[in-house]
Amino acid sequence: MFAKSTTASPMFLAIILHCVAINGSTECMSVFSDSCSILCFSMLSVSSHYINLCEEGTIFIVAMATPGLQCITWEQIQDAERVVEADKNVIRTPLFRDVAQRIGLASPVKSFHLKLENTQVTGSFKIRGLANQLAKLPANVMEGSQSVVTMSGGNYGRSFSYLLCKENGLKATVVMPRTVPYDRVERIQGYGATVELCDHADILKTVDDHVANDNMYMLHSFDDPNIISGHASCGLEIIADCPDVDVIVVCCGGGGILSGIAAAVKHSIQTAGSPVFGRNIRIFGVEPEGGWYVTL
Repeated sequence: MFAKSTTASPMFLAIILHCVAINGSTECMSVFSDSCSILCFSMLSVSSHYINLCEEGTIFIVAMATPGLQCITWEQIQDAERVVEADKNVIRTPLFRDVAQRIGLASPVKSFHLKLENTQVTGSFKIRGLANQLAKLPANVMEGSQSVVTMSGGNYGRSFSYLLCKENGLKATVVMPRTVPYDRVERIQGYGATVELCDHADILKTVDDHVANDNMYMLHSFDDPNIISGHASCGLEIIADCPDVDVIVVCCGGGGILSGIAAAVKHSIQTAGSPVFGRNIRIFGVEPEGGWYVTL
């Protein structure tokens, strides 16, 4: 499902998307030619480990999709874009241009840009998809007659608790692995959600038990067309702000933001009137070495 890439074509403008703040590594992006421009999407920080992934060539590009999967439509993306733009809790994040020297990167590329999703109210892009999920919740959930449950390692749970509990007064539970740093638990609880800790292997079973036995409504943290469509709004902003992009490299955990951006770009290059209509834009997903592999 994934193809490893150890080189990058010269003379392209690249957008790099990461989950974790630039740490000043001088080895950043040495895989790219000195004629490239880089745009980095930063959620928290780019660690030296992620930087080295690029240098060592451990970059994965989605080569094909599994037959039978539900594809995100252009109509879903456009509808989600309207929802996200109308939600007061989601902002259009800034694009910082030519920041390599400012952040201490001795990068071989000619320019390095950052799209700062860490400026969202809950500190990550997760709130984009959640805004769209919230807009699609059944009436009985929005009325408070059925509580909501999810699973998260932290960032999704934080946005989940903020939007559902703090902003809308809903009852919600976040199932988390007991190994997570406790400050994540406190932040989620601080917005009003109940946190339930369990062994990592039991997380999905715990959520399923709440759905089956406690009549809870489940929101998935990444495997949901509504959250993917909401995340696609980030891709649309990238295209609007940087229409000459040739490569987008996306952090990949569960794959929600990667799927959303990929869908937004794919439909945009096929849509007449789009600023990238007819372009050849490649999209890469980067995973930590030794982490769980994403499969499609």
